[in-house]
Amino acid sequence: MHGKALLSLDPNIRASMIHDEPAYRALMQRLIALTDILKLSNVDLAWLLPGASVEESLLYLWGLGPALVIITQGEKGVLAQSGSSQTIRTSTFPITVIDTVGAGDTFCAGVLAST
Repeated sequence: MHGKALLSLDPNIRASMIHDEPAYRALMQRLIALTDILKLSNVDLAWLLPGASVEESLLYLWGLGPALVIITQGEKGVLAQSGSSQTIRTSTFPITVIDTVGAGDTFCAGVLAST
């Protein structure tokens, strides 16, 4: 932990609502540096670091300061980085998706409850 409290960030980037992309990306990088646990979806990641692979992005974001960086990738599973050589991969199982509202929040709640 950076300070006295565990800080988690799941930015839920909504590109259509962002008017100054360079300023928003800079703000996100400052916030990420203060965060202990960072969770991004693959869609958030593609907007934040366009053109970079998921693996490159994972290491880059971890290098900004979070102890744990998690990338959710829908049916492709989850990637996480908790050290310079500790990439964790998990797979998913097939389900019928009805509604994804709250899925990321629920995922984060599970991560936070397990820490």
